[in-house]
Amino acid sequence: MKFVFANSAWVNAAERLILRGGTWQSVRLRVRYGLFFHPAAGPVLVDTGYTPEALSGERRGRMLRLYGALLKPQLNADEQVLSVLRRFGLSP
Repeated sequence: MKFVFANSAWVNAAERLILRGGTWQSVRLRVRYGLFFHPAAGPVLVDTGYTPEALSGERRGRMLRLYGALLKPQLNADEQVLSVLRRFGLSP
């Protein structure tokens, strides 16, 4: 089975929120998702990370808007789900 992990975005968060004993210094975290190729089931997409719709879509709920405002995700255009699928000759 083949596994591919892509980075859809980055978020900054205080190290203290991630590591026990961490400082208040901001650390950059990758927002990842996975694509794996199962021998019988074929390609399987696990999560999709952040997409433009998740950050600015009108249908976002209150909590997703708050989450985006606090963490200010920065999208990685090269590894958005459609780009990664295309690299493998796939589409939704």
